[in-house]
Amino acid sequence: MNQITLWNDKWAGVRKTSKPSRFAKKCYNTIKKKNYKTLLELGWGDGKDSLYFNSKRFKVMSVDFSKKGIEHLKKQIQKNNLKNIEIQVRDMRN
Repeated sequence: MNQITLWNDKWAGVRKTSKPSRFAKKCYNTIKKKNYKTLLELGWGDGKDSLYFNSKRFKVMSVDFSKKGIEHLKKQIQKNNLKNIEIQVRDMRN
């Protein structure tokens, strides 16, 4: 199974975005003191951490290649009328 198929299959069944990862919370605790405004998230999967950082007032650029993950994040952005999240469809291996 190739990587794109693997991740599309993983995110195909996602129905609701769960809480942010512990890693995202740890990163936020570190960077909030730095006065950064923009965050680049690579390989964001279902977008839960992108949504978390956006809720903390970051402009977020999310880059991934999973079409199912992208669909899920786009739905969350539209449903919640979110601003400042940009989605880039890219394969970082190339």
